[in-house]
Amino acid sequence: NLWNKNVRSRRQRSLSLQGQIKQHVSVLRSKLGNLDLLNRKKSSKVFGYTVLRGGASKKKAKGAASETPKKSSKKNKPKVVEKVEETEILEAEETEIVSTTVSVVEEAIKSSPAVKVDLATAILKRINKPNMLIVDDSPSEELSTVAVEPSKMEALGLFEGDYVLLKGKKKTTTIAIITSDPSVSYAKVRVPSTIRSNLRIRLGDTVSISSLQEVKAAKSITVQPFKDTVQGLKGDLFDVYVKPYFKGKFRPIKLKDTFTARGGMREVEFKITQIDWDTGKEGFSPSDFCIVGEETEIFCDGDPIPREEDSR
Repeated sequence: NLWNKNVRSRRQRSLSLQGQIKQHVSVLRSKLGNLDLLNRKKSSKVFGYTVLRGGASKKKAKGAASETPKKSSKKNKPKVVEKVEETEILEAEETEIVSTTVSVVEEAIKSSPAVKVDLATAILKRINKPNMLIVDDSPSEELSTVAVEPSKMEALGLFEGDYVLLKGKKKTTTIAIITSDPSVSYAKVRVPSTIRSNLRIRLGDTVSISSLQEVKAAKSITVQPFKDTVQGLKGDLFDVYVKPYFKGKFRPIKLKDTFTARGGMREVEFKITQIDWDTGKEGFSPSDFCIVGEETEIFCDGDPIPREEDSR
């Protein structure tokens, strides 16, 4: 009974796999168009009833079983042998289904003249959200910008130098400046390490990009260094690290985000701990996003922050 139950469960998995494969193929056919490759004999073999049910293999197995002597005693248990062979056939069927299907799909994508896309583009088409892009590493030393392909920027309705809102995992958000780069893949966005850290994302993750309107300059901001990055350092951190990082850059920042400033052969990581606004203007409401402009005061006060106290 246990063996029969195992066989039935394998049959059910095989049929379930058959349904999943047919669903994926229908999606591919609708997106890639009428591909002759999927109508070939190899394709019909994969998605046909015979291969999935193992008809040819089963006939062969039955034939092999019939060659056994008819006078075999009950001790030989020929039925058990036949069941073991049937189990092996089921395992072979599952392996053949997966391997053959993968090869057919890969050939369809590579040989299709109508659609020439990489794997990242295929994944994003399944997501069907134009503002969702795959994160790629940024070779640029500018830590406040992200780069996308020019036609992608146009499709999103964005312009060079716009401030954009980035959304990562677990509803994390940050702000950046968007630029165009023809060398970037259409389905990807180049994100520097500082922004990836604030969004809690890694290379290969997806991130959404949207326009952020009316980002205003703050009256003042306060930054504090992390304790583990200033050990052994002496001198004024503001003049060596903070001031060169912000001067003339009009950098966008978000409250509680971090940034890394370079200077004096060292890197120091800071955290935005406070943003102050000029609340005297009518119709103005404070925000966690701001621009550090020419008139923004920057304070680097307070003790260094222990890494374990970072509440992000």
